[in-house]
Amino acid sequence: MILIKIVSIPLIPNIFFCRIPKAIIMNNGFCHNNLGWPVHRLILFLFIPLLLLYSCRRQPGLPRIPENVQDRAGTIKKEVEAYFREHPDSLKQKAARFLLDNSRYHLHQSGKRVRDYSQLILSLPLNSWIQEDTLRKIQDKFSYEQDSLVYDIFTLDSRKIIDHVNNVVDFYRNASWCSQIPFPVFCEYLLPYNTGQEAASSWDRYFRDIYFAEQDSSLLEKKIEEAVSLVHQWIYQRTLGFNVKWGQNALNLPELSPVVLDHLRVGSCQQLTARSTAMMRALGIPVAIDMIPGYLNRDIGHFWSAAVLDSMHSIPFDATTKEIGIYRNNTYKISKVYRLAFSVQKDSQPASPGSGSLLPEFFNSPFYRDVTDQYTTTSDLVIPINREMAGNGSDACLALFHRDGWSPVSRGIIRHGAICFRKVGRDGVYLPMCIDAKGTRYLRPPFILSDSGTMHYLRPDTAWKQTLKLIRKFPFDSRKELFLTRMIGGAFQGANRPDFRDGVVLYQIKENPGERYNTVTLEEKKMFRYVRYLSPLASYGNIAEMAFYGDTSGIRKLTGKTIGTEGSWGDNPGTTRAAAFDGDALTYFDAKQGDNAWTGLDLGVKTAVRKIRFVARNDLNSIQEGNEYELFYWNNKWVSLGKKMAVTYELYYDNAPSNALFWLRNYTAGQEERIFTYENGKQIWW
Repeated sequence: MILIKIVSIPLIPNIFFCRIPKAIIMNNGFCHNNLGWPVHRLILFLFIPLLLLYSCRRQPGLPRIPENVQDRAGTIKKEVEAYFREHPDSLKQKAARFLLDNSRYHLHQSGKRVRDYSQLILSLPLNSWIQEDTLRKIQDKFSYEQDSLVYDIFTLDSRKIIDHVNNVVDFYRNASWCSQIPFPVFCEYLLPYNTGQEAASSWDRYFRDIYFAEQDSSLLEKKIEEAVSLVHQWIYQRTLGFNVKWGQNALNLPELSPVVLDHLRVGSCQQLTARSTAMMRALGIPVAIDMIPGYLNRDIGHFWSAAVLDSMHSIPFDATTKEIGIYRNNTYKISKVYRLAFSVQKDSQPASPGSGSLLPEFFNSPFYRDVTDQYTTTSDLVIPINREMAGNGSDACLALFHRDGWSPVSRGIIRHGAICFRKVGRDGVYLPMCIDAKGTRYLRPPFILSDSGTMHYLRPDTAWKQTLKLIRKFPFDSRKELFLTRMIGGAFQGANRPDFRDGVVLYQIKENPGERYNTVTLEEKKMFRYVRYLSPLASYGNIAEMAFYGDTSGIRKLTGKTIGTEGSWGDNPGTTRAAAFDGDALTYFDAKQGDNAWTGLDLGVKTAVRKIRFVARNDLNSIQEGNEYELFYWNNKWVSLGKKMAVTYELYYDNAPSNALFWLRNYTAGQEERIFTYENGKQIWW
């Protein structure tokens, strides 16, 4: 179990403002000086970045809401307060007041699309577990425009608020930990009637009934840490086989209630997290939804849940991992983490002035708060800029590389010739930029924020050239190495009986086959009706592509009926035995069973087999022969160093600038690409 502890940042009085020298950058309060100034001036300017950082704190405020929303909220509040005067209960009164004071700012998706999806999914038996093909058919049937956003207050009334508060508080008081949870934590992460932008619904009773029908009823007698672990195991078991979709493969689902989401076996990590959060909250455990908009070394973000114990500790968890405390791949580096609260966060974009409407959607929610320092070591940055680049008080952001363009993850304010950014995750490359009605402007070169907190700007030096030897367009990690080594000990066989009792080993893999296609020429001509790849123990049949040929030239490719181990891990239709013969080296066979899985062909008649060609399960991000590439470096835009066709498994570029940020593109195949620097003859990935 992992406990996340918050590290607080002291506040500095706002005494005066001053433009800081460009040579000073602050990281967690430490300034780097190379000016050779007298000591008294250096001491003065050591404080200026701290003062400037504090001056950049946003002024508290609340989002504007329509007058009719205020009026209805006021009417409901009077009715609820009247009820609790007749039924006095201090905790319930304060809880109801919190909901009413904040629900007026919340909106939810409403319309025919949400209703039709919900009704169709709920009409199916619970244990039918709706898969991707069913959802795709629903999408084809319900091709509506996006539903509208409606203020929650128009679908709530005093009776719903009263019932919800009574239900939550009465159940919560049965838990052994109820006296340990601070009231603000209870309000933000247990009391809410929804988990995001879905309409209020009775999901708490639904999950509560299922849990106690299936699990030990002594849950509420446990310590909260043990209760979190027990409920997580229950969630994990109910999530087995769930197919997480993201990016271009994501399903365009509306905001559905957690009850509807519980019927699905496919969806996004955000939908899975909403369901997991509702399950925990239904059982009296305060849980938040945490989100990272983008990892420092990947083009993806992620959502997960965190059980909040108090203002200092939380326990993160992911429904897809067996162990609690695991919420991401440990090789993925954290940039920023935001937590979804129910109350308006006073320093959020909608609660303060600026042009945030042009920033990504999460910046425009008044309910996200920055909790990056709960998850990783951070730096507070003051970055000097040219005043002419952006106006005083404008929005600026730190952006991460994405193949579709730089993606903002942190928002700052431009004040007195500098930008202030708080709680920035280390060990990655950031680009300071400004997005407003004038367009996108890059305020400084990209910089590396090291794991020690130092900054290094990547200004390309075209006077100092170098030759680059490139072997990949995307970083290699231990997980991908595992897929390659899974083939060691595997064998290609031929037989004339379908059960392979007379099988002959044509070729056995004795070493790591690498990421490239392997070709094996058979010296002896033999005739077989059946051919296959038999995987070794604990390898799940993993192979990306294979082909058998009737001649040594590799011209006559053999075809037949696909045979072998049935099914696939997680019942994924894209990773069955047929994937090894689909001509796509990015798909692969991934069997249900780890040991002795196999895939092959029934050739119909005895046929000569003279050559085998195969490639291991991998990402094909190494340099591939015959693929067209183009190398770029960043100099306020991506500047091309030319296109090249790979003739070997290496690419060479002469006359590349030093101290530059590079990006290698592949125009033939694949989508994964990452930026890198080049140091000591090697690609350093960011």
